Amino acid sequence: MFSELPSNKTYVQPAVKLLREAGVNAYDPPESSGLLAHAISNGGAMTQTYLAHCLADTRPTTSSKASALPAQALIYDSVPSEFTLSTFWNFFTIGVPSSTLRTIAKLLLIPAYAGMKVYKNMIDRRPDMFTTLRAEMSDERLIPQRVPQLYIYGDIDLLTPAWSVEKYLSTKKEVLDREGVEADQIVTVEKYEASPHVSHAKKDPKRYWTAVVKVWEASCRDNGGRSRPRL
Repeated sequence: MFSELPSNKTYVQPAVKLLREAGVNAYDPPESSGLLAHAISNGGAMTQTYLAHCLADTRPTTSSKASALPAQALIYDSVPSEFTLSTFWNFFTIGVPSSTLRTIAKLLLIPAYAGMKVYKNMIDRRPDMFTTLRAEMSDERLIPQRVPQLYIYGDIDLLTPAWSVEKYLSTKKEVLDREGVEADQIVTVEKYEASPHVSHAKKDPKRYWTAVVKVWEASCRDNGGRSRPRL
């Protein structure tokens, strides 16, 4: 799921079909869609944006404020990360138990990382996939920005460091506040201690699912209880 959009469109078409069969269409009013979008890790969030792009292809937009993926509530678990040497290194070595093998890997990965940065900065010049993800997560044409949303992350996550989530949230809240939206009323956060990447539901399932339910209930209150979860 870390490849470009065109190569992933085929894989998300079954989800597009499922949504349309359930009566969820691009640019529907999110507050009454009955759709809860729960993305786990960066790959899950990327898949969500691919789905939004594919839905956008099915019909023209109805408004400049309409979103292709009309989710009534959004939940992001261990998202979003940034492309740094540390996250690049951890992605390839986090499951390697041997310190000797990690040292050998480091000798190979550092030049590879440097080469990728040079290629992106001097030849390709397009944003890296994490920069693109962060931008598309905040693009109202794709994803609703004014619905209840929950961000779950951990302080020892090596693949999605806490600082990367907090940096994203700081920017998001600033944008919402400038637009007259009380960010703290719709954006909630659950920061776990001593909980690795995408392990938060396992770490404290009661806390995790209670937070999820609260976000969904908030979205139902916002629309006067007109819709209940469907997907």
